[in-house]
Amino acid sequence: DDIVDEALGDLQHPNAPTWGPIWWVSRVGRASSERVRERVVADGLATLEPGGRSWMYFVRKPDRLKLTPAGEEPRRRLQAVLLGRQQPDPRTAVLGTLASVCKLIRHHVPRSERKAAEERAAAFSAGDAVPEGVREAIKGAENATASATLGAQSAIHN
Repeated sequence: DDIVDEALGDLQHPNAPTWGPIWWVSRVGRASSERVRERVVADGLATLEPGGRSWMYFVRKPDRLKLTPAGEEPRRRLQAVLLGRQQPDPRTAVLGTLASVCKLIRHHVPRSERKAAEERAAAFSAGDAVPEGVREAIKGAENATASATLGAQSAIHN
């Protein structure tokens, strides 16, 4: 994936900041927002709705992305897994781990369910609550992230 490859390349740059995953994910979101928007629209995950005029005639509202049913599906799967309604498949478990690391669980479950959802997502990362195949996928994603982070840190300190 060209967007992820670019972000990993940035991580390995000698002058890359050593900040955590939340900073890097938000940076990728800001730096690649136009490319991400184009991709999700092209993949049928969202539609682009024109913004139109605001109540002030000379100010135009920004265009907005509206998720399609296909774009909502990963969110529905993640929510069902975080709420304990279904077992995670490998992709959803990795998504849950990423949401946990980036402190995004609160956007996917009701307030009353957050603590339990955060514990489930932490269990994905630890591999305690998932089948062996899912555990291997999560460990692979974590190892790739750790390798990129360590490579960036060693390049910075050398």
